[in-house]
Amino acid sequence: MREGSLREPIAEKGQARSWRTTVSACVALTKPGLTAMSAGTSVAGGLLAARGWQDAGTLASLAFGTFLVGAGAIALNQYVERTFDGLMRRTIRRPLPTGALAPAHALAFGLALVIVGLFVLAIFTNPLATGLAALTVATYLLVYTPLKRKTHLATAVGGIPGAIPPVIGWVALTGSISIEAYILFLVLYLWQIPHSLALGWLFREDYRRAGYRLLPSLDPTGKATGRVVLLFAIALLPASVLPYVVGLAGIPFLVGILLVGSAFTALSARFARNVSDREARAVFVSSLIYVPAFYGLMWVDRLVAYL
Repeated sequence: MREGSLREPIAEKGQARSWRTTVSACVALTKPGLTAMSAGTSVAGGLLAARGWQDAGTLASLAFGTFLVGAGAIALNQYVERTFDGLMRRTIRRPLPTGALAPAHALAFGLALVIVGLFVLAIFTNPLATGLAALTVATYLLVYTPLKRKTHLATAVGGIPGAIPPVIGWVALTGSISIEAYILFLVLYLWQIPHSLALGWLFREDYRRAGYRLLPSLDPTGKATGRVVLLFAIALLPASVLPYVVGLAGIPFLVGILLVGSAFTALSARFARNVSDREARAVFVSSLIYVPAFYGLMWVDRLVAYL
């Protein structure tokens, strides 16, 4: 009887540990930080179009739906790229390369998240927003992901699904794609190129080892990478001013975004002149600040207008 009483708790502890490991692996599979950022840009787009508390329910559904869709897309991407993730230092500890999660389970989990997320958007927002979310997943998984092993132009293509989330947010609240939505798309698209290439330069050896034909892994000196980073950073500055031009934001936003954009351009110019990990890291870190600053300044601008 004593032997039986000892074995049972041991089994339960093992099951609990297995359950926690599986849940932890599923969470890691969705890359919650990146997913939250993507969903955040969607909600930011929705907030700019919102009419106050009457849209709170739609915004909550938008946040939940886009988070699920984004999480599912990232999980499915890791399923597709699981073999290559096992070849890179920065990804070798992900759930699929380590065996913490079975590929079939990752596939089912990712599909379930996307389907439920699209269902939430379809029920609580509108068909156009749902269609854009589905388009984001399709272009990310079926176009961008396989293209990374074929051409460095994949980064430019990958910018499309990455820039759609704020449009989803705008459309979810307005039901149509207007000039404001196109501007939000343009800004995020232009921002992604320096952001992605700076990260790509930092992990160029990893990408080369796994066979990804991204520009930094094909550019030994980094000169081409630096030029492209600077080109898109320069284009990003006037694009970021467009919300002021169309009346979506006022003078406080204009002043703030010119300062932020000029600093980002200066850091990109430093990277182009002196290609190094240090300068690439500066561009990457500043890019993480840029998008929150862009949307945050618009909200500060609105608060100032109400005072």
